[in-house]
Amino acid sequence: MSEQNVNGWERALSLAVGLAGVGNGIKRGGIGGCLEVAVSLLALKRGLTGDCAMKRALAQASERAESMGSRPSRAGSEELGVPGGAYNLSPRDAVAMTDGASRP
Repeated sequence: MSEQNVNGWERALSLAVGLAGVGNGIKRGGIGGCLEVAVSLLALKRGLTGDCAMKRALAQASERAESMGSRPSRAGSEELGVPGGAYNLSPRDAVAMTDGASRP
C-alpha cells in the first residue's frame, strides 16, 4: 500500500462527498446515477485509505518541473519576431500580430 498523502480535513471532506454522492447516485438511477456512484466510490476510497494517486502524480510532476526550472523556455520566441519573448505580449498585441499589423 502507498503512503498516505491525504490527511485531516481533506480526508474528511472526501468521505463526506463520497457518501453524499453514492446516496444521490442511487436515488438518481440510470446511467448518470451509476457514473455518480462510481466517482463517489473513488472519493470514498480516497477518504478511507488516505491515498490519492492523482494527487501523487501532480506532486511528482510539480517536483520535476521545479527541478528542471519552472519557467518555460523562451528559446525561439525572438525568431518569431516577438521582442523580449512571448511573455511580453498582451492580448491586444497578439490580435494585432495575427491581423498582419505591426506591433505598436
